[in-house]
Amino acid sequence: MRLLVDRLGDTATELWTDEDTVEVQVSRERIVDALRTLRDDPDFGFFFLADAAAVDYGVGNRLEVVYHLYSDRHPAWLRIRVPVQRGDPRAPSVTGIWPGAMFHERELSDIMGIVSEGNGALRR
Repeated sequence: MRLLVDRLGDTATELWTDEDTVEVQVSRERIVDALRTLRDDPDFGFFFLADAAAVDYGVGNRLEVVYHLYSDRHPAWLRIRVPVQRGDPRAPSVTGIWPGAMFHERELSDIMGIVSEGNGALRR
């Protein structure tokens, strides 16, 4: 957890952990850089995007895009939460980091109405 704080600085907020998961919030403006660091920095090595999903906190509240990352260098999964405003349901695409995210982002668009900007394949 200290490594997250040291490397991501004020990009990472609301850190939380339990036995097998570390969770952190990152703004949508900084998510691509943060995810690229988590994948490419040899101290992290989160090479595997297991899932990208969304959470709806109810009418009048925000949505969140949630990424679950795995690294064989760490005993815990990493959950990254990105707040998305209901009135502006957009988040940057992460297909430049993980091409397979295209399918997750299609579901975010189709099911939750969250547009992954930069994903040219958002179709049903």
